[in-house]
Amino acid sequence: MRNLFDFDKTIYKKDSSFKFYFFCMKYKPSLFFRLFYLACVYLLCAVKIISVKQFKEKFFSFLKSIKNVDEIVDAFWQKEIKNVADWYLNIKQKDDVICTASPEFLVLPCIKKINPTATLIATNMNKFSGQIVGENCKKQEKVNRILALFNGENETNENNIKNKKTNKNTPKEIKTTENVLNEIKINENKANEMQPKILFASAYSDSVSDLPMLDLAEKKFIVCGSKCYEFGKQKPTFLTKLKYLIKQLRISHYIKNLLIFFPLFFSKHLFNAQNFLTVLIATISFCLISSVVYIINDLKDAKRDRLHSQKRYRPIASYMVKPHEAVILVVLLLAGSLGLNAIIGFNYVAIAVMFGYAVLNLLYSLVLKNLPLIDVFTLSACYLLRLFYGGIIINVDISNWLYLTVLTASLFMGLTKRRNEILNEKDKTRAVNSFYSANFLDKNAYICLALTMAFYSLWAIDLTPIENRLNNFLILLSIPLVYFILMRYSMNVEKIKNSGNPVEVLLKDYLLVAFVALYVVLIAVAIYVPIKI
Repeated sequence: MRNLFDFDKTIYKKDSSFKFYFFCMKYKPSLFFRLFYLACVYLLCAVKIISVKQFKEKFFSFLKSIKNVDEIVDAFWQKEIKNVADWYLNIKQKDDVICTASPEFLVLPCIKKINPTATLIATNMNKFSGQIVGENCKKQEKVNRILALFNGENETNENNIKNKKTNKNTPKEIKTTENVLNEIKINENKANEMQPKILFASAYSDSVSDLPMLDLAEKKFIVCGSKCYEFGKQKPTFLTKLKYLIKQLRISHYIKNLLIFFPLFFSKHLFNAQNFLTVLIATISFCLISSVVYIINDLKDAKRDRLHSQKRYRPIASYMVKPHEAVILVVLLLAGSLGLNAIIGFNYVAIAVMFGYAVLNLLYSLVLKNLPLIDVFTLSACYLLRLFYGGIIINVDISNWLYLTVLTASLFMGLTKRRNEILNEKDKTRAVNSFYSANFLDKNAYICLALTMAFYSLWAIDLTPIENRLNNFLILLSIPLVYFILMRYSMNVEKIKNSGNPVEVLLKDYLLVAFVALYVVLIAVAIYVPIKI
């Protein structure tokens, strides 16, 4: 059987796209000043406001200003061919398949030099404009194209055998992305029905994001630096290890901890320097504890996570962070959290709430997540503990209507998350999902959604006795804005392929992010800026 390879940081030791960009600076020095723009675009991509495909098109749009692209690509590989991995040159075979997200026009000249009979599957990009034709060849798209290619090969197998007799002296040519895309169109319906199966003896990649592709091989290998390791036994380089340790913290989930700022914000103490600094340090401390909870849960659920279509990419589940490394990280995070509490003076009630949150999460991981309804109410309780923690840390009471709003909103998010798990994963990863039906979860989720709208409306009306009428009007104006945000969130959850994770649902919709930002500005002006007519 043939072998399957990724290209960047696998066959080629570096990232060909970025190396090519810097190489082009020799011919067009003004590209240096474009780096700031690219950094901003990358940040937009990192927070899910634009897609990876859009980022790649904006990145390669510099090709519009480059003349003689083919000549520059050839000159680039004359210099960079030395960075092709020696281990690949030692094991390469004539029928290798190389599948990469990099542009075909950039990778093809290198493949012609090192293995001219290999099959190349890459992103089909216009080399004069940087526009991508079709989809970006990444993650599941790699699998789709490989399956479509082999489906086409199987159908034409008999013709190939006949052609061998008449074309014995004709050298085999590299298959291009254009061929593969045509085969995908021809076999689109069949390709969609095909399930991943073993097509290769071995598959190699530097990234666990390529696991769907690696699953097509009997043996999976992860490339770390200049060495290959069997999947599960890999030894990442220091920088790669650091990257996955940071990923293990799940920093994007810290957005949930903004609830801690609600009591400070709505009590009109946001600009009190002492209170703000206290809440900020307390929030960071809480974030460290929440990371501890995530790590412990991932340690416990590693085997089950490896069966999940998305959770299998987590650092511990993918073997990029070893269990003993995760334990060391837990100890460091606990020490950091306690140290931060010492800075602001130990508030024992607040610390009790914070560690109560941790204990509740651990109980959830051990027992409560397997009990229907109790699992959802436990998740809701975690949101409420954040809210009360923020009030306790600055000695501010929580409004009854605010409490009810957060309670019903968190129940809505928990129920919709379970709904999408049932639709996408059935009961493979959560035993409790066998007790639920999508219909039950839908009905109760939208009851909670309606209550959230009602409770927020009552909270806003209760807040309106402000001296200035225009400020009152702005608070009332926030009600339909909140309705829109909740309905938009609900619409996003309805998408079948959505995991239902609140952070993912929010950050993947730039319009939703924009309206949340608009709400924050509107309510801040209403509360803190007296407007006189």
